[in-house]
Amino acid sequence: MTPQQEHNMEVAVQLFNNNCDLQNLEQVGNILLALKKFIDINKSSSDRTDVILPRVFSFIALCNYKMDNQDRAYWCAKKSVELGEAAMENSVFVSDVNLYLDQQVFALIKELEQNHADEIDFERGYQEGEENIFDDSKIQSLLRQVRDSGSNTLSKENIKILIEVLNKFHENASKFFEAQGDGLQAFQYGQMIEMFKMPLYCAWQLYKYGWHTDFMKEGDSLFPYMMFESKAIEMLTDLIKLLETESPFTLLERNGAVTKGLLQIYRQMIADLKSGKIEIK
Repeated sequence: MTPQQEHNMEVAVQLFNNNCDLQNLEQVGNILLALKKFIDINKSSSDRTDVILPRVFSFIALCNYKMDNQDRAYWCAKKSVELGEAAMENSVFVSDVNLYLDQQVFALIKELEQNHADEIDFERGYQEGEENIFDDSKIQSLLRQVRDSGSNTLSKENIKILIEVLNKFHENASKFFEAQGDGLQAFQYGQMIEMFKMPLYCAWQLYKYGWHTDFMKEGDSLFPYMMFESKAIEMLTDLIKLLETESPFTLLERNGAVTKGLLQIYRQMIADLKSGKIEIK
């Protein structure tokens, strides 16, 4: 391991540890960045027996877990343990595999086997080079749909895609927070997402694509939707200001797809409400 690799590893580990709670979207973006750094470290290591590799694989597995790539997380974690055991056997000084691995990896393997078994292909085994795959497609595929969708800002497809994107953000964040045992953060993040979804539910109904309840589950409170209806223009204006000054989605979107999509819909809704084209009754 070269001094430069040691430095890069230290930076990447610190980046992961400082953001692994995923309490906001900036931290999610930093986990993506950390994963890229660990992959770069792995690729730069020409000696595949280097003692740094078990830890690199451990953190690659942890990052993939945070980004909901559970199958790859599992097999990279298993590979990290295998590499750690090999390093221990080849060492005349160290007899404890734990010294070669990040301790979180054992808890990760247990978590994946117990709670994500349906997302893992236990038959395939580790595949050479898969640790170098950077895959944020579960979120980004939805964002591409927003970017590539038709020119009709208030089309049925655009509204539905944006709702799906926000639901995916919520789903992933909830998994992260719950894994950390932080129910309060999961709740607060969900409340923030709901705030941006209410206008989309309202647009779905006002432009006659269906009913706002099409996207609600049994037991969901109607109070946030009713509150939005009672002061729609005021709330839309506040959301637009927030998106324009400090969008909470910046670090998770490509080319500002989500922020631009929401701004276009919110602005058009205000214009149509003021002109009387649509009316909240």
